[in-house]
Amino acid sequence: MKTILAVEDSDLVLKMLSSLLKAKGFQVIEAHNALEALKSLDTGPVDLVITDLIMPGMSGLELTKEIRKRTPHDIPVLVQTTLSDARVKRAGLEAGVSGWIQKPFQAEELAAEIRRLIEP
Repeated sequence: MKTILAVEDSDLVLKMLSSLLKAKGFQVIEAHNALEALKSLDTGPVDLVITDLIMPGMSGLELTKEIRKRTPHDIPVLVQTTLSDARVKRAGLEAGVSGWIQKPFQAEELAAEIRRLIEP
């Protein structure tokens, strides 16, 4: 079973995302912010990180940069956002973002993007 670290500052969105991922057969670790996410990464391996772009304290792009610095292997990072600005996407590529999903998204759209990132 693949493990996904879900990072979202909204409790409601995090619970919905977690439920959706569990229904798709994934083990889910929940984090309410980037600092919680980094602590979770220190405790064990994950196969994918899904993070919100805009969060208090540290953004999803800053989190991605920290993940790239700290982890020896390339964990895919999927960023969820309501923004569609090309500058944000460019900054994401520079930070090491593996993929984007536009909010609101459909369950199958999310599942397809996850499969693309973690299945060989």
